[in-house]
Amino acid sequence: MLCLLIGVFECAGKLTISIFGPLYLTEIMSVDPTTKGNLLSAMGLIYIPVSFIIPALADRFSAKKVMLITFLLCLITPLSMVLMEGRAISIATLVLFGNWAAATVSLFIYVIPGRALPEHLIGTANGIIMGVSVFVGGCVCPLILGKFADSVQGIRDIMWACSAMFMLC
Repeated sequence: MLCLLIGVFECAGKLTISIFGPLYLTEIMSVDPTTKGNLLSAMGLIYIPVSFIIPALADRFSAKKVMLITFLLCLITPLSMVLMEGRAISIATLVLFGNWAAATVSLFIYVIPGRALPEHLIGTANGIIMGVSVFVGGCVCPLILGKFADSVQGIRDIMWACSAMFMLC
């Protein structure tokens, strides 16, 4: 159940950064489209080694501790967008840590349930965690956050919500 909740909040937080991060770059930071593309490409390139490092660290150390540290690093991005709005540090944290949450997916969907559950329940748990996480965190939450962004002060409040999601993880 804990992995299921982590999955929902991870997916929602990750998609919030993916959807509203580029909007932050253009609307708040006034970044031109070419620079925005370069920054988002750099964010993707940084994710490549991270996607190998996080699971490798979970093999050497506790998966729970690796996830905790990773989500704390993920928390830096939305907090910097709120607390240092309009400053270059907020762009740097977006590019550096913007995709790190995705590197934890294999841990809460496969590794932890694989270690904690009897063998005959692992596949079912994997499917439930993945399905519910993607549906609720990936489909329902972005709709709610989009409406929320339109009805309140926009990206700043969305990043507060994103920070809460990563803290819940």
